Amino acid sequence: ASLSLLIPFHRHRWIVFRRVFTIAAVLYFGRCLTLLLTQLPVADPNWRCSPKLEGRNATLYNAVIRALSFNKGFGLNIGSDKVSLCGDYIYSGHTIVLVLFPLFIGKYTPRRWRLIHFLSWLISIIGMFLLIASRGHYTIDVVISYVLTTRIFHIYHAMAVKPNLRV
Repeated sequence: ASLSLLIPFHRHRWIVFRRVFTIAAVLYFGRCLTLLLTQLPVADPNWRCSPKLEGRNATLYNAVIRALSFNKGFGLNIGSDKVSLCGDYIYSGHTIVLVLFPLFIGKYTPRRWRLIHFLSWLISIIGMFLLIASRGHYTIDVVISYVLTTRIFHIYHAMAVKPNLRV
């Protein structure tokens, strides 16, 4: 929420907006590749998984309907009895969001806003611990997501600042 307040009022809002979505796109593309290559068992034994689309059910229409219903809740199943996708753990998309927002808030707000920087990181860290505690993700997949997100963020900004690194 605080990042959505930051971008419209920032002097270089379109640059910040573009950077947020470029970095997120790179991270989620990498996540898509790992989904194809890595399958982990469900972290919570009580979680109900959607059945695989096999045989007559494996149609493009059913896949699109399933994707739309899953994306409707932004990947969350809070208070829902629906079944969902399973095994898409390495690496955590939730952690990407939790880490990207305080990184951007810290980078694009004045240094004197220390309280905002501290609170954004505190909320992010609590969110990561709650992801692990709720058995929504494995610890390793949250750690991998944190490391990749911070590295790509810093590499992107180093390349943006130093033109000779782009060559």
